[in-house]
Amino acid sequence: MNTELEQIALIHYTNFKLINIALSQYGITEIPGDEHNPEILKWFHETGRKWVSTDETPNCDAFIDWVAMKAGGQPSPGLLAREWLKYGKVVKKPKLGDLVIFWRVSKDSIYGHVAIYIRETAKYVYVLGANQNNQVCIRAYRKDRVLGYRRLVLPMTVTDIFALTSQLSPAEKGELADLLHKEPTHDERTTKLLHEEGPGDHQSFA
Repeated sequence: MNTELEQIALIHYTNFKLINIALSQYGITEIPGDEHNPEILKWFHETGRKWVSTDETPNCDAFIDWVAMKAGGQPSPGLLAREWLKYGKVVKKPKLGDLVIFWRVSKDSIYGHVAIYIRETAKYVYVLGANQNNQVCIRAYRKDRVLGYRRLVLPMTVTDIFALTSQLSPAEKGELADLLHKEPTHDERTTKLLHEEGPGDHQSFA
């Protein structure tokens, strides 16, 4: 793809797809005790981690792996959130649907958290992810915990590109470019979820 329009279309195609798949899991929660939520175990098992048997296993990375896989991408190896720093395109100004990787315990540790960027304020980044208060939800985390932002690029077929960019006049392509620079629109439920802060401590990763 060579045109700016096609590049913009690809970003929105990828991020919108990731957001929609992630929101399909919204509210899935770990089950205390000996019982384990099969929906959480699914994220591990369907991405090749058949040995995981408890939903208490740190699952933010498995969730993003599963979302990426369902969207047509590849899961990261292992179960460390920081592995996502090695994938995708480095971005300085994230858009809705990009990945955010945080440090946990300390910047020099192996521990981290990965989730999907929703929006930000002066001090906080709001992300959609798993293992946030033991569930899939949107929460705010301090910006000084951010290690980096990454943008996934999903396979996009010639048909997808053709449908987005062909048979348009120059004026229509200009209008589409303006539209794609804006945030995508969602139905009422999705819009409400994307503006939900989530309860509790802004600094918690559990």
